[in-house]
Amino acid sequence: MAGEVWRHALSGFCFAKPCRVIDGSMMSEMKALAEENRRLKRMYAEMSMQNDLLKEVLGKK
Repeated sequence: MAGEVWRHALSGFCFAKPCRVIDGSMMSEMKALAEENRRLKRMYAEMSMQNDLLKEVLGKK
């Protein structure tokens, strides 16, 4: 049964609820959100590195 549902979901037909088709505006919004997500992940990584460096410096004093 699960395989059948998966095949139908891939073909664009869902049993449980109506499937939504992704149009151009939704696709551009998804791309914008993905870019913002990448930017925020990069910012978090930089802040985390700075935090680790500060802990290291303060721990040595």
